[in-house]
Amino acid sequence: MSLQNLAAERAVLSGFCQYGLDAYIDVESIVDISCFTDKTNQHLFRCIQHVLKDGSEVDVSSILSSASSLGCYELVSGDEEIEYLDALFNFPIELSNVETNAKAIKKLSIAKHIQKVVKGIHTNLSNISGEESFTQIINIAESPIMELDSLLSDSDSNNPVLLGSGVEEYVEHVMESPSDIVGIPSGFPRFDAYIGGGLRRGCIDFVAARAKMGKSMLTDNIALHVANMDIPVLVVDTEMGESDHFCRILSNMSGVPSKEIANGKFSYDQSKTEKVFQAKEDFKQMPYHYIGVAGKSFEEILSIIRRWVEKTVGLDDEGVRNDCLVIYDYLKLMSGSDLGANSPEWLVLGNQIMQLHALCVKQDFACLSFGQLNRDGITREDAGVVSGSDRIVWNCSSFTIFKDKSADEVAEDGPNGGNRKLLPIVSRHGPGMENGNYINMSLSGHIGRVQELSTRDELIQSKNIGTQGFQVELPSEDSEEEGGFSLS
Repeated sequence: MSLQNLAAERAVLSGFCQYGLDAYIDVESIVDISCFTDKTNQHLFRCIQHVLKDGSEVDVSSILSSASSLGCYELVSGDEEIEYLDALFNFPIELSNVETNAKAIKKLSIAKHIQKVVKGIHTNLSNISGEESFTQIINIAESPIMELDSLLSDSDSNNPVLLGSGVEEYVEHVMESPSDIVGIPSGFPRFDAYIGGGLRRGCIDFVAARAKMGKSMLTDNIALHVANMDIPVLVVDTEMGESDHFCRILSNMSGVPSKEIANGKFSYDQSKTEKVFQAKEDFKQMPYHYIGVAGKSFEEILSIIRRWVEKTVGLDDEGVRNDCLVIYDYLKLMSGSDLGANSPEWLVLGNQIMQLHALCVKQDFACLSFGQLNRDGITREDAGVVSGSDRIVWNCSSFTIFKDKSADEVAEDGPNGGNRKLLPIVSRHGPGMENGNYINMSLSGHIGRVQELSTRDELIQSKNIGTQGFQVELPSEDSEEEGGFSLS
C-alpha cells in the first residue's frame, strides 16, 4: 500500500488556489507539508501557505514570487509545473470538500508516521543485549505507542470549542454529587483547605522537605488515609524498600513501636502481637500499591504509572477515570543518564515534573509529589528553596514546605504545637497561607505517625482569649483571594 492519495492532495491545493484564505483557515490545523507525498505538491503547499500568511491574493504570479523568496523557484517554474499550477485554478472543487480531502491526506500521513514508529521499535528491539530489565524492554515499545496516542488525541482536538456548551452538564454533575471537598482528602483537613479542597485530578500537589525530615512517613500517613477510603493509591518510591514501609505502616496502624516490629520483639507481648496481626490483616485489604523505582529511568517510571492507572484503576461505566492517587516520593535525578551533557539539574527536574503533570492531565488522576529542599530551605520559607523551583511551581497546583520547627517556634507554640510544620506557600485553587502562619504537625517517629494540629494563628488567638479549645474557621474555597499567595 502506497499510503498516498494524489487526487486528494491536488484537491486541497486547488481549494487554496480558488478559495484562498477561506479554504486555508478551515484546514490549517489539519494539514502540514508532511501530508503531501508528491515533491511538487510539497513545494506548492509551502509557496501557497507563504502567500496566504502574507495576506496576498493567490494567483500564479504570487505563487512564483513566493517560490523565489523560499528558494524553490526552479522546482515549480518548469513547463510541466506551470501547466499543473494552471490546472489547479480550474480543478472542480467545492469549498465544503476541501476539509474532507485534507482529513484524508492527514490520515494517510498519520499512517506513514505509525509505520516509521513501528520500524523504529523493531530496530531498537533488535539491538537489546539481554541485560535490560523487563520494564526497559516493554518501554521500548510502549513509550512510542503512547506518544502516538497523544498525537491522535491532539489531531482530534485542534479546534476551540464554545466553552458554555458544556456548562449545563457540569452544573448537573456537581448538583448530583455534592461534596464538602473537591479533591481526594489527604487526612489533614487544614492542609486540604489551604490548597483548595484536597488532592485534585489532573493536578500535582508538591511538598518539599530537607533530608531525614519525615517525607516518607508523611507519604505513608497520607497513603494509608486514602487507601482506607478504598481509593487505590500507588506509592512510587525512589529510595526505600518494601520492608521499611511494612514496619512503619504496621507501627502506625497498631501503635506498637516500629523498633519492636523491626526486631520481632513485639511477639513477646500477647497484646502487641494481637495488634500487629490485626493491622496486618487490615492492611492486606487496602488498595495500597507500591513500587520501588531506584535505578530506573524517569521514562520507565512514567510507563509504570501509566500502566497502573490504565489497568489497575481503570474507568467507570461512563468512561471516566475512577478515583486514585499517585504519590511520587521523591522527584530527583534517577541516574547519570538523566543529566544530559549540557542540561543543568534544575532543567532536568523541571522537564520531569512537566512530563508528570502532562500524564496527570491526560490520564485524569491526582498526584502528590515530594521533593528536596536546597540548603536555603533551612532558613527561608518561599518557593525558591527547592531545586528547579520555578519550573516545578509552574507545573504544580500547590507548593508546600514540610520542615522541622525551630527551638523558638517550639517554645512559642507550647506543648500543643508539635515538632514539625506545613507551609502551603502557593496554591492555584486555594488561599495558601499568609506569611508567618503555618500548620502545626506532630511527627511521632517511633510509631510512624504524623498528626495535624492547629495553625499558628489558631494557637495565638486561643492564647489571646484564654480558651484552649478555640479554633478559627478553616478557609473555604470561596476565600481564594483572601490573603496568602495564589498561582496565576
